[in-house]
Amino acid sequence: MAAWNNGKTQRIYVITSYGMNTQDMLSDFWFDLLNQNKGRSIDFHNWAGYDSILSLKSLVNLRDLTFEPVLNNNEVISVRVKLIIRLNALLLILSSYYLRAWLV
Repeated sequence: MAAWNNGKTQRIYVITSYGMNTQDMLSDFWFDLLNQNKGRSIDFHNWAGYDSILSLKSLVNLRDLTFEPVLNNNEVISVRVKLIIRLNALLLILSSYYLRAWLV
């Protein structure tokens, strides 16, 4: 399962609706997340850990995007996603673990 909520809209993606195909489910997740949240910063719980490993392949396989990752101890702590055509940020993905550490 994958889900997002921006306070106005929420989407939930259930693997059984995709014939157990995680790549198709995650591609739809990223496509909707990018299109419904342009210019926003998104906080992912556990992004620096296992969640980013599972979902990054589907994100980087989307067309016409560039990525500016920030790593700390070989863990992804943020990724700025940009459209190649415009090169202005579509989305900034942050790890809630590191975000909390920066605020302390």
